[in-house]
Amino acid sequence: SAQYHVWNFGEMFAEPSEADFIYNGNDEKPAWDMKHNVTMDGMTFYSKYEEGAEKQSVWTLDNTNKSSDDGVYSFSKRLKMGGAAGWDGAPTDEDPVGKPEAEWTPVTRIMSFEVAGPTDISIFFESASSSDPTRETILYANNAGNEVWRSTGGGPGYAKVFHYDGEAATIYIGGSGLNYYAVITSEYTEEKEKFATVKVGDKVIFNPAKACGE
Repeated sequence: SAQYHVWNFGEMFAEPSEADFIYNGNDEKPAWDMKHNVTMDGMTFYSKYEEGAEKQSVWTLDNTNKSSDDGVYSFSKRLKMGGAAGWDGAPTDEDPVGKPEAEWTPVTRIMSFEVAGPTDISIFFESASSSDPTRETILYANNAGNEVWRSTGGGPGYAKVFHYDGEAATIYIGGSGLNYYAVITSEYTEEKEKFATVKVGDKVIFNPAKACGE
């Protein structure tokens, strides 16, 4: 179906174009900063490069050599946030209140794509910090005031899957300090029971092994 995609960033940006990227690496560690918003294969990457700025708030692409545990996907590049998703309208030092979240517009370190209705969204990603693996990706439907899912990552080894069961929408992916390898949309499957419990005698016991939603 036209609505389903595999966005593998190593394949999409195998040869980063000078039109869209500025090289900021070295021979040992090549890296590229995305210098403006880029739309490719139905996905938009929001990135705001500021000439002369000391620290850039952009998507940074670098090389990797990983594959999923099942051997289905291999990843030659990843997109690094290097900070938090940036929204226009979010609170700032100058405007500590900001606008209502539903009125925020995406500026940088955000991805977006369309879904036609209920869809499984699989994301290969991880925290950029080994000392803080609890960082979460956050998904929104249509605007930043409508958070629909958040999750820690499984790294390049396995995807975390969100069973989106809503109407047609623009899905935004945000978060902070994460590295992304791929995003995949596929046919919707029912979500397994979120919090599995087992009954022992007259007690109901939470079973974390069954509660991962995998």
